[in-house]
Amino acid sequence: MRKGPGSDHAKIDELKNGDNVWLFETRGKWIGVVYGVESLSCSPIDADRPVHKGGKKGWVHQNWVEVLAG
Repeated sequence: MRKGPGSDHAKIDELKNGDNVWLFETRGKWIGVVYGVESLSCSPIDADRPVHKGGKKGWVHQNWVEVLAG
């Protein structure tokens, strides 16, 4: 998990296989995600959304994400 969309941004966290994330933005091959929350309402991927209680935001390369819905 990176602070911004690219490997030049600082690493801020690490996800494990099977962790759920919710997508909020894409920039090239990088996906902005919200994680650490049970669920979020669905909305367009290009619409930023607030992070709910206990949640976090970060960026992950698309190679590490499997889109299951949308």
